[in-house]
Amino acid sequence: MIVYELRVDMILKESIPYYEAGEKVGQLLNQTLCKDPKYLIFHEESKDYKFYVYDSFSPFESDGIYREKKRYRIRLRTVKADLADYFLESLSGENTKHMECIGVDIKVIPQKFIEEIYTLTPVILKNYPEGYWKDNLSVAQFEKRLFENLVKKYRTLTGKTMEEDFLLYNKIEFINKKPIKVTYKGITLLGDKLRIIPAQNKSAQDLFYMALGTGLLENNSNGCGFIKYIWG
Repeated sequence: MIVYELRVDMILKESIPYYEAGEKVGQLLNQTLCKDPKYLIFHEESKDYKFYVYDSFSPFESDGIYREKKRYRIRLRTVKADLADYFLESLSGENTKHMECIGVDIKVIPQKFIEEIYTLTPVILKNYPEGYWKDNLSVAQFEKRLFENLVKKYRTLTGKTMEEDFLLYNKIEFINKKPIKVTYKGITLLGDKLRIIPAQNKSAQDLFYMALGTGLLENNSNGCGFIKYIWG
């Protein structure tokens, strides 16, 4: 498994608040995918996992408003080589009414021992119809869903069954003081930012390396669950 990271430079055509950034970038990526028959099918039929994730605009704006006519960068990651190649070839020059892509380059993130991770964009756990998970689920249930989501992504991606009797992490911490909102298809979702100390066993390390390119939990193709990593 290889994680690819594309660095995508954008010029904004209008100002965008932080909670709409993921959705607006997602619209540009979806538009790009839909221009090729192969990836149009991929976009329409990949209901569970699309195996890519991206962060928000950089540099960060302290007031949470990304400015019209200003240049920003996002990082787009995937574990699919063909998808990385397609975005590399097709994104530059792509534009919507919100933004224009002006350049793309790519690198490989090598697999090394991961000592610590932070989520730079909120992790989303869908809990329909009840809403935000903290109002209805325990932390233990959240952790179970996080574990199951990673294992299922790994199985779907590799076709391999992973034994589930291992320690995933030594510590998990919620670092936001209140829920973080993101927009998605006309609704507002609430998420959290995490700090995790991965366990040292191979299974845990493999899952978190994969998660660098797929994101944690759900709505990854809407820019949720993007990870900052610290090598050991």
